[in-house]
This record gives sequence, C-alpha cells and structure tokens, in this order.
Amino acid sequence: MGVARAVTAPGPERYGGPPRPRQLPLAGRPSAGRPNAAGRALRAVAGVLAGGLAVLTLVLLAGFALGRVEQSPGPGLGMIVGHGVAAVAAVILAVVADRRPGRPGQLAAGAVVVIAAVVLVLYWWA
Repeated sequence: MGVARAVTAPGPERYGGPPRPRQLPLAGRPSAGRPNAAGRALRAVAGVLAGGLAVLTLVLLAGFALGRVEQSPGPGLGMIVGHGVAAVAAVILAVVADRRPGRPGQLAAGAVVVIAAVVLVLYWWA
C-alpha cells in the first residue's frame, strides 16, 4: 500500500511565482480601497444632490419653455444657466467622488455639497 497524501489545490508558487504575503490594513485606519461609513454616506448624499440639481435644471428648462409658449413669466435665462453649470459640475464631481478612493473622493463629494448649498442660497433664498 502506498502512502496517502493530502490533495490540495495548486497555489501561485506552482505557476511560476512565489506566494505573495497577505497585506493587512494598518490598525485603526480603514483601507484605502473601501471608505468608512461616513465616507460612503457623504458620497451617497453627493450623488443625490447632483442628481437633484440635474433634475431641477430640467424642470426649470421646461418652465422656461412653457413660459415662452404661454407668453407668461417663467424662470429667467440666468437662473437656467446657473443651475445648468452647477448641475454639470456637481455630476462630474459626484462621479469623481465615486471613483476615487481616499481624500480626493471625499473632497469631490464635499464640493458637491458646497455647490448645492451655493445654488440654494443664490437662487432660492436671495
């Protein structure tokens, strides 16, 4: 009778390279690949705000067109352009926030929140 051997799956060393050591994140710090809960919440809020600005721009554009057809006052061209520029910038920054880990993503998400606040203050409260 022969000697019984354990059957194992071939590892990376079998295919021409030494096994790579497993890298663990530093203690107390989230890994760079996955943001913590606050970072995920900030990115989610940034995405919602960017989408809201885009939809609001479309609604204002429809109101402008309807005002022209009905010959009644509607939102002004400055308001539509301002919302449009802010919406484009917010959507681009929200995409950057979703795709870039760490500090750049957080700054982009924070910039979306600031843009939404500026639009709210300049066009709706002033």
